[in-house]
Amino acid sequence: MKFFKFGSVLLGLLLFVVPAVGAAAAEDEDCYQLLENHCQSCHMLGRVCKKLDKKSERAWKSTIVRMVKRRGAEVDAQQQAVIVKCLVSRDASLVQGCEQ
Repeated sequence: MKFFKFGSVLLGLLLFVVPAVGAAAAEDEDCYQLLENHCQSCHMLGRVCKKLDKKSERAWKSTIVRMVKRRGAEVDAQQQAVIVKCLVSRDASLVQGCEQ
């Protein structure tokens, strides 16, 4: 019975700590770095930069989901949300990176 309680506590801690670590990692990267690390492996970021003013939040979400499901992009749900926020808000680091 002690093992069951310990296992339950351990599982609870993992469910709480692991997402928090992932969120912290996503927050440590600025928007441009996040796109460089997750999008540039398949295509140039100029392609993304050209569409910053043309896509809605819904369209960006759809694009990212498609890249994950069909193209195998390794972007978890937390990172997807951060990337969409960056693209829609036209984050300063992203705009600066696109201007280079």
